[in-house]
Amino acid sequence: MQSKYTPQAASLMRRHPISRVRMWALKAGRMLVAVSLAMSFTVGSPIAAEPAYAVGQLKTFMPSPSIRLGFPVLVRNTFTNVNRVAVVLQRTGDAPVTIFDGAAPAYSTTGQTQVCTVNMRGRAAGTYTLTSTGYSAGAVVVANDTRTWTKTWVDAPAIGIDEYNGIYRSGVAYFPVQKMFSEDNSYGWPTSGMANGSVFAGWQAGTQTTGTWSSELSAAHTAFGDGWTVSGPGRPGTSTSDQMLPWTRNYYDGSAITVVPDIDARMSALTTASKNNPNFFSYEFVDEPDGIFDTAAQGTMTRVPTDYVHKYDDNHPVGVNLSTYRFWTNSPQGHNLTDGELEAGRYPIADFITHDWYPNSGYPRAASTTYCEPDDVQGAHDLYAVACRNIEKQTMGLTPLGVYIETAYGYNSGIEQTPSDMRMTAFMSLIEQDARLMRWYNVDSKNLANSGFSYLWTNASNTNALRAKMRELTTLFTDLAPVIMRPAVDLSLTGGTSSTTMNPDTWQWNVVTPRCRAIRKDYNGKSYVFVYNRDRSNAAAVTVDSGVGIGAIADYEGHLTATPSGTSFSVTLPAAAGAVFEITPGGGTPPDATPPTVAITAPVGGSTVSGSVAL
Repeated sequence: MQSKYTPQAASLMRRHPISRVRMWALKAGRMLVAVSLAMSFTVGSPIAAEPAYAVGQLKTFMPSPSIRLGFPVLVRNTFTNVNRVAVVLQRTGDAPVTIFDGAAPAYSTTGQTQVCTVNMRGRAAGTYTLTSTGYSAGAVVVANDTRTWTKTWVDAPAIGIDEYNGIYRSGVAYFPVQKMFSEDNSYGWPTSGMANGSVFAGWQAGTQTTGTWSSELSAAHTAFGDGWTVSGPGRPGTSTSDQMLPWTRNYYDGSAITVVPDIDARMSALTTASKNNPNFFSYEFVDEPDGIFDTAAQGTMTRVPTDYVHKYDDNHPVGVNLSTYRFWTNSPQGHNLTDGELEAGRYPIADFITHDWYPNSGYPRAASTTYCEPDDVQGAHDLYAVACRNIEKQTMGLTPLGVYIETAYGYNSGIEQTPSDMRMTAFMSLIEQDARLMRWYNVDSKNLANSGFSYLWTNASNTNALRAKMRELTTLFTDLAPVIMRPAVDLSLTGGTSSTTMNPDTWQWNVVTPRCRAIRKDYNGKSYVFVYNRDRSNAAAVTVDSGVGIGAIADYEGHLTATPSGTSFSVTLPAAAGAVFEITPGGGTPPDATPPTVAITAPVGGSTVSGSVAL
């Protein structure tokens, strides 16, 4: 059965004031551990260039297809004689369907090429096999690569991801803005209007059972209305007391890690308790697994629950949150969690990946003294941009990405966050890694505050301003969700200051990189340009080439004035700023004034012709 489901081009509901973000969450329950570990991490040695891959391979890269409305297929060809590639999809019992048949990606030992996308909407439930085949001259099969999976939904899963990594809830574009909770956090007023969901990515040792988790699912949304979603269970617990944990280990306890013997039964019970709840969004387990698994096991162990969950539920994604510092350099640990798994012929470690960052905290500021110039807070934000681009590169664009954003005080000699920093960091994550969700953290719990963890906006001098900014950002990205889910086009931009960091595209250090960047997303007949300036001290007069003819242009929030000229526009961005410009098409590129070259080949000169010609 072919697709009956098509995402609808919903009209945007504009509300003011609006702003945007992606969110980092400080994990309070592990702060004592984090403070002691923060300055002793290993980032790995930068290398000068991308490593060369083995010759004689035809490798297919794709996301786990379980919940995908559609997905990209990337192929790496390291055969010198493969000149054609075919990608075929077949449901068991049905005839094969050719998705792509054309020129093979050029021989390359350093990269891969997207050859097609696969649309799974409306396809019947069943077992599917995707085969990529490489041919040499004369249609001789040289190599092939196959993937097989089972699909249970038809038109759309409860939570689906499309070809462009856009997230859809019941077929409608959805931008998750989630607040992070632990079991001691309340659902009180600080969250109202500042999130559309919660995530239990806990760090406090506790006992999670199917009963307690079912209670969380049914209760967590009641204060916030019908749109509220919940992710979890997320609590570490132990292998004996926590019925949800996939691994035999407490959080950060130093013991050996193995998969629990009854993992299949545990994941079956968890999915049974979760998948039919209308407020359920995603499965989440231990936070920052890159900090608790040994290096060799990082990717494999992190991916374990994803594989088991999708045996029982292919209607909801599995998410994982990683430490951002794995990605501000060319870190081996970062590769273990991203392209290392893909190179091993497996899917990404989760259906979506978030990472966390505290630019105002002590350890990113300390790292900036080594890894970029200038150091301290500005340098920490420059490193954040590098990390966003690195993780997008290392995941090959196969999974939605998101971040946690610092909300007030960072730990370890942290300095107070500002509303403009929050906004700028949010736009940075959207533009630098085309993020598809955001999360934030706030300790509004009496127990944690009394334990000495009242360092977030509960004691920030600009608490009300920070909360107001979060409401703006939540409103902005909720309104723009259909736009944000569209693919991004990188734009040419001039103006603004630069930093000296690592270039994520070349892995070279001491490269000057601009602090301003812009992308474009097209939706419903209009274009939207997202642009930011991460210079925290200086405004930036920039000119952006949108790549489309500008009939009219306006700041979506009504704050800034842009001056159009052809396909470009100029605007002055304040320090630590982000903005969205809505373009109504028109004008277009200047007309081609070059006279055409005309040649008459028949009849030949000197010939005599007769008759009539209809023009």
